[in-house]
Amino acid sequence: MPVKIESDASTPEEEMTSSLEMEMTSLTIQLLSLTQNLVTAKLRMEATAKTGWMLLAKARYVSPGGPSSISRLQLPSSESDKEVIATKRILTEECMQGNTKVRYFHHTFEERRSAAPAESGVKQRKNVEKKEASEEEKHVTKQQEPLKWFGVLTPPALKQAQAHFVHATETALDCANIQSEMVGVQNRIKYIQRIKQKAEKEKKETIENLDSKFSTNLTLVD
Repeated sequence: MPVKIESDASTPEEEMTSSLEMEMTSLTIQLLSLTQNLVTAKLRMEATAKTGWMLLAKARYVSPGGPSSISRLQLPSSESDKEVIATKRILTEECMQGNTKVRYFHHTFEERRSAAPAESGVKQRKNVEKKEASEEEKHVTKQQEPLKWFGVLTPPALKQAQAHFVHATETALDCANIQSEMVGVQNRIKYIQRIKQKAEKEKKETIENLDSKFSTNLTLVD
């Protein structure tokens, strides 16, 4: 009686398909997790911004100068001498996850860098320049404080509102990073789907060619 022997060896195509399916499952779970993180971050940003607006309204209400002392009239414009200089800037870097091949852009805040100290050999030559730069830096730092636009003695609620708006801005950057990572995961999923479709199409064409070849060489023996 013939014995049927089953082989556990798999072809390279089957191994590649299995690996792609496992990666697809992992990416799908990661995409769901990122979606939940994005919803949580947006809710946190909404709550923080809402608290900031409430504190801003409180600051306008308790301000000694009245609501008009904390309004858009104090904001810098093209006709005013107030200069607005950003203390932070956004640095964007392209990243790739270690366990997967997901590529995305990561955004971070970069603090304003201070001037590097002068070398000992040129200290005397740069004394005047350092003094002028120091005075200019102090002047710019003073103008960079937005609370000073609304007077010297501002309500504490105004400073609290500022802190909440800063935190909301940082949370917005977190949302942008999560969305960027989600786009990278989605692009990777689409790439895997294209590879699987191409492999399935080639496999189907190979089977059809074999069937056609067998049908052509098939002969009937009486």
